[in-house]
Amino acid sequence: MSNRKAALPAVFTLGNLLCGFLSVLYAVDGKFVPAAWLIIVAWFMDGFDGKVARLTHSSSRFGVELDSLADLCSFGWAPTVLIFRYRLHMLGWWGIALSFLFLMCGALRLARFNVQVEGFTKRNFTGLPIPAAAWTIAAYTLFGERVWGGFLSFQVCSMLVVLLSFLMVSTFEYDALLFTTDSMWNRFKLIFAVAGALAIVFFPHEVLFPMSLMYMSSGIVRGILHLIVGEDQEIAEVTGRSSD
Repeated sequence: MSNRKAALPAVFTLGNLLCGFLSVLYAVDGKFVPAAWLIIVAWFMDGFDGKVARLTHSSSRFGVELDSLADLCSFGWAPTVLIFRYRLHMLGWWGIALSFLFLMCGALRLARFNVQVEGFTKRNFTGLPIPAAAWTIAAYTLFGERVWGGFLSFQVCSMLVVLLSFLMVSTFEYDALLFTTDSMWNRFKLIFAVAGALAIVFFPHEVLFPMSLMYMSSGIVRGILHLIVGEDQEIAEVTGRSSD
């Protein structure tokens, strides 16, 4: 029975890996919209495997390592291929360098997470999580194809890739998507998440990219607040949470 329980989260992890693999195939073939959606589906798969592991009490070091390898494919390699084929190939060798920068920083971000995972409560992340960076690349592609008619300059694309790469290896703090009602801040996050989910259902191509930019910017804003308000007071005074 324990082996069956341990296999349940692995199914979602391998589903994540499959989505990343298929996304690469679609991106290479120039089918950018399905490639982007597969990265987003992989993000959902990645969210479920950890929850299933906790619910079934089947968390293991093997699961952590398997999840990390799947993440490198779905959120490192897949968005790298997608953004290179979608825009960065126009820059030649510079496009190759920028694409590799994203992949390299994603790998470093995963490695840093793995060495911090013991005792990690997931209340917040140090650096932009690689799934969020990949989601932003996918959302950018969907926004460009369906809202801006495919006309997005490679200059904007380049700046986005550099910024995402920097944020992944930065020390900016990002909130984990934990939706509880134990504080005013968490209640606000829950309301925002519900409103965002409804908006995504009805206007997915229009909403995904702006929401990605909001989350991407939240770590920068939080870092600025640390400097202005003070690291010890920022959580209590700005977000309304108790500073334990």
